[in-house]
Amino acid sequence: LEFRRLLFRSEAAARVAGAALIDLTRFFCDGRVCPVVSDGIIRFRDDHHMTATYARSLAPVLAKALDRVLGPEPSIQP
Repeated sequence: LEFRRLLFRSEAAARVAGAALIDLTRFFCDGRVCPVVSDGIIRFRDDHHMTATYARSLAPVLAKALDRVLGPEPSIQP
């Protein structure tokens, strides 16, 4: 419940600031539990920090979300 309140506040702050919020919650928790290991990757190194390996595994997901928010990277013409 506390997390939902934090997410609601983050969404409201983003709207007021005219910013986009990229919510990756579903890649950490399923609403009931936040598994420490998934697909053979250790997700957390302590109570509040993900491992570098898990962060790298989320890079494609974050890249897609950023493309949706910012648009694709412009091509550079020679």
